[in-house]
Amino acid sequence: MTVAGGCNSPSASPASTSPAVASPASAPAQGDTPAVQSTPDAFQAQKEAIDSLALEQSAEFVSSKLGVPRESHPLCSKVSTCSQGTPGEPLLNIYRDDYYTVRAIFDANSLKFFAVTMESDQYKPHIRWLYDLGALGEFTYKDASVADGIEPTAAMIHLGPRSSSYAEIISVGAPGHYQGLILGWAPDGFANLPWDIKGAEALNAKQIPSSDRKTLLKAADPFRAGSVPNTAGLFLDDGGPVSKLLQDPGNAITILYAGTNE
Repeated sequence: MTVAGGCNSPSASPASTSPAVASPASAPAQGDTPAVQSTPDAFQAQKEAIDSLALEQSAEFVSSKLGVPRESHPLCSKVSTCSQGTPGEPLLNIYRDDYYTVRAIFDANSLKFFAVTMESDQYKPHIRWLYDLGALGEFTYKDASVADGIEPTAAMIHLGPRSSSYAEIISVGAPGHYQGLILGWAPDGFANLPWDIKGAEALNAKQIPSSDRKTLLKAADPFRAGSVPNTAGLFLDDGGPVSKLLQDPGNAITILYAGTNE
């Protein structure tokens, strides 16, 4: 998944004064090279499918890599705010594998957003944005902010009676090659990952109408430092209709709930 883009010298041993005797059972015949058996990668197909994804691909190309979507919905049937001032009919497709779920938004048959959710700790998609974030499920939200000046521009948490979700948006415009990053928690994803409950509750308590974004982002710091996302994705940060929708982490959470029973 393209999300944006070592030896020691052996010490010398004294020569032996006794003639070396090779064991017939272990010594290869002179000139033979011991066979090296490579272990096949059980997740090669998943890696190739996810690594092939890039923004502005067609729906046909994405389906050729991920298969037929399990679900396909008009985006405005899931995100109510897109019904106002959003031209055309953006489409939300949901692709599923035993080891990942991909949610993808197409507008005019061009991929404007995709998010990969890990469904198992056996396969962890590798995440690259402006830099290499590592394997999904092995870095915290805070770890993703490894470069100076790279911080979320918006964040939101949802604590529900049966499930919870979180999304943060990182939008840096031209320095990010107009590719925004979304990190989050999808309620139908792999759940056995660190989730800072106290941090989540503290952030939720700050989410009142009067809270500005700066206050919310500061309140999110403890949760971000102690929690690990199960979802990462990209959106085309070009100021277009889908881009404007995804500046709101509440809309991102709504999309992460699409296809679930919650």
